[in-house]
Amino acid sequence: LYEVVSGERRLRAAKIAGIARIPCMILKDKEQAEELSIIENVQRKDLHPLELSSALNKLLEKGYKQKQICEKLSLGKSYVSEIIKLNDLGEKTKTFVMEKNITSRDILRDLSSGKKTLSEVAKIVSSTHKQEYRRSKSVFRIGILDGEYIVQKNFLDKLTKEQKKSLKKELDLIISEHLSY
Repeated sequence: LYEVVSGERRLRAAKIAGIARIPCMILKDKEQAEELSIIENVQRKDLHPLELSSALNKLLEKGYKQKQICEKLSLGKSYVSEIIKLNDLGEKTKTFVMEKNITSRDILRDLSSGKKTLSEVAKIVSSTHKQEYRRSKSVFRIGILDGEYIVQKNFLDKLTKEQKKSLKKELDLIISEHLSY
């Protein structure tokens, strides 16, 4: 009996298309298959920060170091640290955060650091104080880890075609200004 760990949608699409044989990898090591499943799940775009926290903690329990997680998932060190801290939130707080679908990095950071209590966050979420947490979002970030640059494409797909063209011109200009000949 085999279990699809990664590529379930591709398998279903192949079946619908009438493709009888598709390439696959068979992993005999159950631990390796579990780790692959967690990593595959973490890379979903619609994952809530608490779900991500739980998955990253599973990787830590399996012996991964934070640095390895950052490298494997192309995530920044501070982001991974913040997300992992969310696992320490109380169950009541986690339930509230999930029910209200709170994904703001600033609110979650304030909750996990103790800067804001659950009741303070509840007031912010249900009132006009929401502006307190309204911030710009990074379209993408470029970081350096062990001498290699890492590109995180967060909201690039949210930009219009014109915005992308304008951004490309600006990036080209920045790069050309900093090239040393």
